[in-house]
Amino acid sequence: MSASAWLSGKTIGRYRVGPLLGRGGMGEVYRAEDLELQRPVALKVLPEALVGDADRLSRFKQEARTASALNHPHLVSIYEIGEAVPDGVGHKVHFIAMELVQGETLRQLFDSRRLDLKRTLDYLAQAADALAAAHAAGIVHRDLKPENLMVGDGYAKVLDFGLAKLRKDPPVAAQAAGDATVTQIPGGSGTAPGVVMGTVGYMSPEQAQGMAVDHRSDIFSFGCILYEATTGARPFSGASAVDTLHKIIYVQPSPIVQLAPAAPTELQRIVRKCLAKSPDERYQSMKEVALDLRDLRRELDSGSAPAMATAAIPAAAPRSRALLIGMAAVLVVAIIAAAAWMWRPRDPASSAAQLTFERITNSGNVIDAVISGDGKYVAYVESAAGRQGLWLRQTRGGRPLQLAQTDGGFWGITFSADATSIYYAVKVPAEPRGVLFNIPTLGGSARALLTGIDSAVTVSPDGSRIAYYRVESADGSSSIVIAGAGGESPTAFVTRRDPEFFAPAFYAAPSWSPDGRRIAATIRNSQTRTAGLVLFDVNDRSETAFPAVFANATFLRWMPDGSGIVVSGRVPGMYSSGNGGQLYLQPFPSGELQRITTDMLEYRNASVTADGKHLLSVTFEATSRLSVMPLSGGEETLLPEGRTAGANGVAWSPAEPRMFYLKLVGSKLQIWTMNVDGTDQREVVADVRPSGIAVSPDGRSVFYSAEREGSIGIWRARSDGSDPRRLAEVNDPTSLAMAPDGRSLYFTSSKAGTPATFRLSTDGGEPALVARLFERAAPSPDGKLLAGLYRADLQSALTLGVLDAGTGKPVNTITDFMPASGSGSIAWTPDGQSLLFTTSERLNIWKHPAMGGTREKVTNFSDLGIARFALAADGTVLLARGTALRDAVLISNFR
Repeated sequence: MSASAWLSGKTIGRYRVGPLLGRGGMGEVYRAEDLELQRPVALKVLPEALVGDADRLSRFKQEARTASALNHPHLVSIYEIGEAVPDGVGHKVHFIAMELVQGETLRQLFDSRRLDLKRTLDYLAQAADALAAAHAAGIVHRDLKPENLMVGDGYAKVLDFGLAKLRKDPPVAAQAAGDATVTQIPGGSGTAPGVVMGTVGYMSPEQAQGMAVDHRSDIFSFGCILYEATTGARPFSGASAVDTLHKIIYVQPSPIVQLAPAAPTELQRIVRKCLAKSPDERYQSMKEVALDLRDLRRELDSGSAPAMATAAIPAAAPRSRALLIGMAAVLVVAIIAAAAWMWRPRDPASSAAQLTFERITNSGNVIDAVISGDGKYVAYVESAAGRQGLWLRQTRGGRPLQLAQTDGGFWGITFSADATSIYYAVKVPAEPRGVLFNIPTLGGSARALLTGIDSAVTVSPDGSRIAYYRVESADGSSSIVIAGAGGESPTAFVTRRDPEFFAPAFYAAPSWSPDGRRIAATIRNSQTRTAGLVLFDVNDRSETAFPAVFANATFLRWMPDGSGIVVSGRVPGMYSSGNGGQLYLQPFPSGELQRITTDMLEYRNASVTADGKHLLSVTFEATSRLSVMPLSGGEETLLPEGRTAGANGVAWSPAEPRMFYLKLVGSKLQIWTMNVDGTDQREVVADVRPSGIAVSPDGRSVFYSAEREGSIGIWRARSDGSDPRRLAEVNDPTSLAMAPDGRSLYFTSSKAGTPATFRLSTDGGEPALVARLFERAAPSPDGKLLAGLYRADLQSALTLGVLDAGTGKPVNTITDFMPASGSGSIAWTPDGQSLLFTTSERLNIWKHPAMGGTREKVTNFSDLGIARFALAADGTVLLARGTALRDAVLISNFR
């Protein structure tokens, strides 16, 4: 008899032992027959190596009795705990007889790709019920993984409950490096803080650090399973077990939407909440998880959430058994030793410190965030249900406190010098110039301080003054304004006029130096389309410019010791969706620009703790998928494209059922085309700017913006990308739109000092101004009217305007309209009677009669925002739908 099945064929008490079903570090499981009751059972035995270990034996019995006391339909039933001398063995064998579950493990179902989302939710909701019952009895599983969930006859069963704490040796079966089962109990028996135990890829952060765990550790492990069921990939997987442990503790998993773009938003939220690093931020009971899973299941049945197939990763290739055994023999020692080195206190002066990230929020809807100087609090703006709220929370967890709310938009937040209050600006349609408020940090009444603000404020070191950006409505110039801390006596400090301007935005702000002598600011040039970092002396207004050149730079913050300035921006040639850039450090008083972040996320701002050790930023990551559906309603058809298609522009070819779209390939934005059924995909132009795309009425030409030989312009090429020709040099064109007659092209630019719409001949020439303060022009089917975003002047509220295409004069304005931020689409219905658009909600397309009437919702999506859409003449809508995930992230070891 092989060592792997040493009891097969023997009789233990009243059980005849059959084949070995499985083996782990804590025991072996055999199929057996109960000779008295004549029923099949599963027989778990204590391994021979542990028979003489009195402590292990005691724990084995204790845990078995605890598990046997549970009675739940989705927990394996324990029939008997006993000991007997099998024939031919010569010593007692301790065993547990339990229910034999016929079926497959969840791991087997994952690998075979035979589960859809609905059935997965059914099974995992059942498992969550079982875990809730066990937790109520004070039992924590500690080793949840797909292998410990058995599915048979439509029911899920949780295996090995309460026994995982007995694990000592890693199993010898083939496994990935990140899957090792680890237990180290230093200096004796019992489970205590300092113990690292469980299956590495599914441990909670507190498990991975050997800390005391409670039932919320199981919730994290359950989230790992749910993530894998949804994406086909494990949330934490490294090249080694040590690497995996490090990721569990410090690294956020890839957003689900990257791997499964069709995953329902609610499912993404459930997984994020399960996988929160802090136990306090997770679900507080498995019952809550079960309820949310069943709610989502009902939404799938009702059609209010999209169904999707669960993904599965391919099975691992077979490996050498001998090699695995050898690796397993040293794995525990290696993990503990390496982990102890990795998590040792770091030398602050070490140049080898690794950049680390910790996600502070998990909603995906955070717009702005700032950390207090002492690092204890984070204030952030979050968007939900069409409104924005200002919230405060402790950096290390706890229940957030809402400080303020608005139907408009928050426009920058800043802690006061002593962190006892928070400055924030708000813009609403009734007051588009912006109002600055101050509110106590821990809540209270907000005070309005001043009107006319276009950025966050920066506070002088002594707390007596503030500075901010402001755009002057009369001439479009922009200034840094200095006022008293209470908003007293606002005075323009320095002013820039076209083509230079300060970058007003809620994620832009000047920064006061720690010694109070200088204010740092970013200045953009609308002609060169570059930006630079400039210092202004507070006393004499003298300027000092740094040599670094940015394609764009918005937010900046001095390091507390005055040694440098953190900048959010992008250098020439770097792609950006317009929602941020990478983080850089500009040494002061001089030095070469240093890049802090190097990933594909975009970082829109930065705030630094007073000790200079941590900085907080809001990251932005967008994904989108292409689909088509009838405007009149019907089924949405997903097209076979990747997760970066369409977010920067989509267009129909009027001459044939063919679509053109922009997609990100590596770090380059490209134009692609395909048939309406998704066939014949091909690249058209290899490197363009995110300015939209237009197609001629005959389908033979495409129009786009690109940078060639150091200058930016509007280009025309054949529909296959050949024969490219520059039509005009324009540094900032966006929202390209074709006139119905094909003779002219409309675009938005700030070349006149403020956003305006221009007309350009499709044969080239000098662009002609159509209307100032008018953006995203969409020509009507007859070409006589233009619809777009319109302001009567800089002090007026934004409206949905209809203008005469010939004169640029307004014909009608729709005021009850909150436009989609960024680059939402606007279009006309084929009959030319109504306008189609997305609002700030971004989930659906709305229709409004062009000359007045009642707005109505055209689509009925409940998740995945609409980045862009285009309408064909036959009423087919081309959609680019996806997610824009924004969260606050704490960055450490950045210098």
